[in-house]
Amino acid sequence: MSHVTITLPNLFSSFLSTPPVTNPHYSVVKAESEAWIKEFCQLNDRMGAVISRCDFAYFMAIAAPKAGPKEFRTLCDWGNWVSLTNVFLFFFIFLGRFWRKMRVSNFVWLDC
Repeated sequence: MSHVTITLPNLFSSFLSTPPVTNPHYSVVKAESEAWIKEFCQLNDRMGAVISRCDFAYFMAIAAPKAGPKEFRTLCDWGNWVSLTNVFLFFFIFLGRFWRKMRVSNFVWLDC
């Protein structure tokens, strides 16, 4: 019978215990991408702030630290588009169906 040695990493430390490597184009591309989605979707300042706080560009900066500026911009635009689409789908489809089932007649849509 042969033995196999397995080395496990420290499972009690966070994967973010060390600073992540981020894309060097993060700050410039983040601003460009958020300005584009705000203009393209004609978002008000409040919704633009929501997109900015979401900071999908930071997620992409960690996921693709070596992407060039064009490729990184594509990822950020896609992420902002998807996150914005998901917000609208959730509020207008899911909650709309929920409130119709609950027979609530005085539902007020909040301005996000």
